[in-house]
Amino acid sequence: MTINHFSHRHYFIVAAAKATPELVAEDLRKAGHKLHASLKADKVTELFIQDLTTDGTGALPLAEGIYLTAYQFAGYKTDEKSREKAP
Repeated sequence: MTINHFSHRHYFIVAAAKATPELVAEDLRKAGHKLHASLKADKVTELFIQDLTTDGTGALPLAEGIYLTAYQFAGYKTDEKSREKAP
């Protein structure tokens, strides 16, 4: 869910109750993957993650999902044209 305040936006991710903490973390990574698409579409340059889970372990898997989705390997480009397009 997204709330637009015109000067900033709020994105809310709700951690589902699962049988094990590992499954909760994996769901948060997947949510981070989906959130990355919204952040990219909205051209967000800064992100603050506030963890409101009861045990305080929700922020890291969410950030991992965003980071792993954003990762691009730019090595092994052979021609100049390909190197210019790499960030």
